Amino acid sequence: MLVGLEDLHVDLPVLPATTWKVFVDKLQPQFTGVVAERWMLPAPITDAIRHCMQARAYEGPHRALVDLVAAVVKVIAVLDRSPETGVAALLEVPGLSRDERYRIGAMVREIADFMSSFEGPPAKHEAHSAVESGVAQDSWPVQFRVQHKHESYAACGLSANTVTIRGTQPLAANWLVPLELHCDPPIDMLANVKSCERASDGSYIITAQPFGLDGKAKQQWFELIQRTRP
Repeated sequence: MLVGLEDLHVDLPVLPATTWKVFVDKLQPQFTGVVAERWMLPAPITDAIRHCMQARAYEGPHRALVDLVAAVVKVIAVLDRSPETGVAALLEVPGLSRDERYRIGAMVREIADFMSSFEGPPAKHEAHSAVESGVAQDSWPVQFRVQHKHESYAACGLSANTVTIRGTQPLAANWLVPLELHCDPPIDMLANVKSCERASDGSYIITAQPFGLDGKAKQQWFELIQRTRP
């Protein structure tokens, strides 16, 4: 029988913050690697995610990208640990030039402002002609079923880099979702929800962009575009 931690009526040990961080950092490469594979991300990205915490030990074909991501992780850790120190803390990151340190410092404020924009109330969307028809200006109409977990949607628009679907259940904007396109042949992919707007009939019209397409799925997507484009 499976239970959650909240259901265990026992005294659990409380780890000090530093010990807990070491424990999480040790498991992070394994967990992130599994997630990257299940999301079917391209091999270079998967390697960068899996090995960025131990870049020096990596001897695969994507060393440049692994080193880049490792440097970014180091920059984030340093800034997170020393918010008052600012740009000076970046002296600890090997390989950064003076110009790069100052450019990163200038970007921190922009990133903070961008992240804070997500904390406001959700924008209210009014129905308009493009939303009502289900086809954006740069899209063309299509008809096939799209599945997200247990929910079924109807594809109503396609463009070179988006698919528009219509259904009774909303999908959160800016989130990654698995979609099954029941076209011929069917395509399984991960997609980024670009927008989700409610039409006058109560249904939701959702525009999603394929994310991390690779190999067979990427080829199938290109073939679908060519086959359906007017």
